[in-house]
Amino acid sequence: MIKRIELVNFMSHEHTVIEPSDGLTVLIGSNNCGKSAVVSALQVLCSNPPSTYVLRHGTKECQIIVETASGDRIVWSRKKSGSPKYEINGKTFDRLNRKVPDQLHQILRLPAVQADKESYDVHFGEQRTPIFLLGDKEKAAAQFFASSSDAIRLVEMQTLHKTKVRKNGHELERLKQEQTTLKAEIETLAPVEQIRVQAEQVQTQYDDLQNSTARAKQLESDVRQLSNFGAREAVLEAFSKVLTIVPQPPKISPTATINSALHQLADLQRKRSCVVQSADVLDALRAPPTIANTTLLSSMIEQLESHETMALAHRQTLSVLEPIDEPPALKNVETLNHTIVQLSSATDRKSALGQQSKLLKVVVEPPELRSPRQLATTIGTLVEVLQKYEQLAQLLETTERDLRIARDQFEAWILDHPQCPTCGAEVSIDSLPCNPRLTAEEEHEQ
Repeated sequence: MIKRIELVNFMSHEHTVIEPSDGLTVLIGSNNCGKSAVVSALQVLCSNPPSTYVLRHGTKECQIIVETASGDRIVWSRKKSGSPKYEINGKTFDRLNRKVPDQLHQILRLPAVQADKESYDVHFGEQRTPIFLLGDKEKAAAQFFASSSDAIRLVEMQTLHKTKVRKNGHELERLKQEQTTLKAEIETLAPVEQIRVQAEQVQTQYDDLQNSTARAKQLESDVRQLSNFGAREAVLEAFSKVLTIVPQPPKISPTATINSALHQLADLQRKRSCVVQSADVLDALRAPPTIANTTLLSSMIEQLESHETMALAHRQTLSVLEPIDEPPALKNVETLNHTIVQLSSATDRKSALGQQSKLLKVVVEPPELRSPRQLATTIGTLVEVLQKYEQLAQLLETTERDLRIARDQFEAWILDHPQCPTCGAEVSIDSLPCNPRLTAEEEHEQ
């Protein structure tokens, strides 16, 4: 297959490079812009006819360079004075006397077909020449097909090609109808994003309502405290009215000296009592014995003090825990745990579906394909993507339904257990863990 065509000073082309596509290549342009010259260049390359006319005016040499997909490189060149020459994969062929190298058609496979003594060019059709064999006599056509051993195969190939074209046409129509149906389904699923936004707005309103309820409870508590303060104020006013009728106490003479003497006397009495007690205790004491190595005793004392500290902490903990009743047994813990796990999984799936939905939004329309096979491949890919999208949409709907059911179950459980049985704190949906996986000890504690 020809991969690249380069024309240098060939007819109207000063320097033109054409890279044909894998399928059909079409040259479009205004009249006399050089389209036919490209075909003439390939004809000159394949047959090496008399070609003094192909040199661009005012130049000394022209070239036709062709590269194939298999890596071959063929160069045909002609100078103003001299005969044409070929260079095939670095090897030069000249003095050909209007012939072509044998390696040329082994690479390009574009030779003229020989039928008896006549030759037919089945690869190129000139602009002003009728289609191959249609402009010749019937004898020429009969002679060509009679000399061709592959005529029956060519007819079979033509019939098979027509059948494939007709079949592909029907398939194209079916795919277009299916594409229209899929577009309608996509438009039907378009409100999903709007529903999600509305759900988020409802969730925000629900959170605001919960906050308003909490503030209302706080205001009720403040009102009760204010009522208590009012009752206490009334009691104090009544007590002050009673105290107004109490007469003033008599005036007392200065008692600073007497108070000082009394304080000193009390101190002396306490000191005397301490001295007497110390004397009584000391009289009963004997001389202390000689103390041996006290390292072991000090260690035992430290251990004893540590044990006493731990015992005191345990007694304090026990005194705090004694008033606490046993926590109530939870009903249907397995169902609640399963629901929590489903809620966590549904949250993860919802996040993944949101990311996939964002990715699908940026998918652009597929480019125009150049062959039915590529179109069929692209349409098959589109069908798979749409099927995955539909599955993901159904999964999103199921996930949101499970999320609502789990939330209702949480709210029902919170109504039965408004406060934590362990710490006494208020229980809410936000305070519950997103993915709790309780161990056996934690379930026993609950």
